[in-house]
Amino acid sequence: MGADAAHEILVTSRSFEAAEAERLGFVQRLAEPGAWPEIVRGIVDAQRLDGIATMRLKARVKPDMRACDMAALVDSAATPGLKDRIRAFRSAEN
Repeated sequence: MGADAAHEILVTSRSFEAAEAERLGFVQRLAEPGAWPEIVRGIVDAQRLDGIATMRLKARVKPDMRACDMAALVDSAATPGLKDRIRAFRSAEN
């Protein structure tokens, strides 16, 4: 899933159907529930890697988004009305 699509879904909290999830790369494939046990077994078998291989794999498939996340936080904090947004968030929690 691309960073732009992930950010848009995160920010808007919108829901989406399975076909869109597949198109966006949120899921690798769609399958009927009856096929799930075999698929899960295949995933478990594929993940039997040693620690170093697992670490290297994760480093390649998970992009470092810390700088982007920090920039989004700074943009949000710099937007006028921060105190009001925090008050609204806190009142919604109760």
